[in-house]
Amino acid sequence: MAYTRKASASQIILYNKCPFAYYREYKLKQKPPATPALIKGSLVHAILEKFYDINIRSGRITKYNYNTELQLYIEELMNTILKEPRTRYGKTLPTFEEELHSVCADDFEYIKELVDCKKMLRNFVILYCMQLEQFIDKFGNIQQSFYMLRPKFRELELSLEDFVGYADQVFKDGPAIVIDDHKSSTIFGDGFSDDHELQLMLYCYAYYMINDVLPTKARINYLRYGVRCQYRFAEDIIEKSKKIISDFLINTESEDPQKYPLNVKDKFCTCKLSEHPNGKGFKSGFKCGHQKFCDEAIENGTAVILNETEEFNDN
Repeated sequence: MAYTRKASASQIILYNKCPFAYYREYKLKQKPPATPALIKGSLVHAILEKFYDINIRSGRITKYNYNTELQLYIEELMNTILKEPRTRYGKTLPTFEEELHSVCADDFEYIKELVDCKKMLRNFVILYCMQLEQFIDKFGNIQQSFYMLRPKFRELELSLEDFVGYADQVFKDGPAIVIDDHKSSTIFGDGFSDDHELQLMLYCYAYYMINDVLPTKARINYLRYGVRCQYRFAEDIIEKSKKIISDFLINTESEDPQKYPLNVKDKFCTCKLSEHPNGKGFKSGFKCGHQKFCDEAIENGTAVILNETEEFNDN
């Protein structure tokens, strides 16, 4: 079977930010180096994916102690998943514990990153318990309430001929369909993000194309802040999403590096020509994972800089 290239929300978002970063990561397969933030994000997602596997019928968790017991449970889950063997496509990977240790300067930094993970998980449980309390008040039974709050799907693959995505959670409440995505980043701003809105829009579009039902709403859960932002989409996203995906696949068909200019105007650019040297990246200690490649291309004169007159990021 011939290989069919598919778009993804992460690819489209990266291309919109900086075509050069997209070219390095997806054309040359030069992934940014692992960082504590990336590893923590993967760890937290792995923990939350298994959160709902708890045996609620064991009697350990009751309607009188669920706040405390669920916090203890998710910490136990974290300690287990940290040390669990991992594989990908048959290849053995380091455990999360080993991987996080490898990118931390010392044990102090490692512990600090683990504490940060626990904070995000604690925020998740707090929000979850607030919802659980409402269901317990309604049904009076924690087991029924727990199962009513379980997602219909976890890590749902949304695969089309030209697009693929993975929704963290999909909930079904009567006729209502809700797509949830978890974010562990420090990037929050005013709460709503164009990038996150685009991602959720594409997920809702793909869900509609597969199931012929448009999700009622989609949400981003900012775990670090215990905040949830909600988006609603109408059927006009169908044609809009098709165009975004089609345009992206056309624009990224070429293997010519000259077709992928460096966008020094992006607010998260930290290369030596960045127009935001004292912006968010500088204040938070953030560095773009592609900065090394960008600086090398600038130094050897092979970098193509996005022109002000170019039409870009219209999506």
